[in-house]
Amino acid sequence: MKLILRAVFIFFAFFSRAHAESLVLPAGIVLEPDPSLDISYQILQNFDEKEKVIAGWDGEKLQYSISTIKLPPGWPDYKKYFQGLTRDLSGSVSSLKAGRSGGYKTVSSLSGHYLEVQFKFSAKAEFSTQIYHFITDGKKSVVAIATLVDKGAQDRMLEDTKLLFQSASWYTGAPLPDVEKSETPYVGTWKWSGAAPNGAPAVSLVTLKDDLTFTSNLTVAGKLVFSSVGYWAVSGKQLLWTYSRSQPELPEDKRKDEDDIVSLDNGHLILHSKLSGENREFIKQ
Repeated sequence: MKLILRAVFIFFAFFSRAHAESLVLPAGIVLEPDPSLDISYQILQNFDEKEKVIAGWDGEKLQYSISTIKLPPGWPDYKKYFQGLTRDLSGSVSSLKAGRSGGYKTVSSLSGHYLEVQFKFSAKAEFSTQIYHFITDGKKSVVAIATLVDKGAQDRMLEDTKLLFQSASWYTGAPLPDVEKSETPYVGTWKWSGAAPNGAPAVSLVTLKDDLTFTSNLTVAGKLVFSSVGYWAVSGKQLLWTYSRSQPELPEDKRKDEDDIVSLDNGHLILHSKLSGENREFIKQ
């Protein structure tokens, strides 16, 4: 699961630079960063108040951030994943273009493939850049999303992230939390119907995909007023959302959201929104 950050952040007290230290990521991989990489593994408050990300630096200047997700079984094909990704992204931005792509071997049995994408939310906006790395052994797969912060560091972000993920191997230590089983019942398209704050009829369609991406849209009085794509996860009794793209664009502090799961029974999903304080019932389509 966001993702475009400001260049200034408030750091938590346990901030530390990673340099050559091993990084064990919740997605289930271990990275052995090359000493030449100036990176940290930390919480960036404007990105997420709970989850650490990898941050790339030039001295004290943030250049890019990286988040990772573990895909459920059945996603060993990077071409299929990238095709679905670009299709979903193109529906929520005004302009999208694919950039550089390629592949690499890791120090282990894993292989990596990457795709650079540039997008903008409106004709007058500047292009933003992300690089998606698809890392797999042909059975299990992880996706890493690198987001450019410093516009002048586009080439460096590509070279740094390729070098970083070439060091990837599967984590074989104590078991990490596995969200696969808890998320499977939620996969599908869900529909909510109700009233907007102004009383007009509203309909929301949310599709939770088995690659842990989602698409959503909201119509009010028959008019599309919001659409988005991103990543989702289940943690205990919470459904977590990370918005990668939306139209209109969400502010940075709204790119992460969570709903309490009240119940899931026979195609009916009731969520309690922490934002509005309301319960909403979604029916599986």
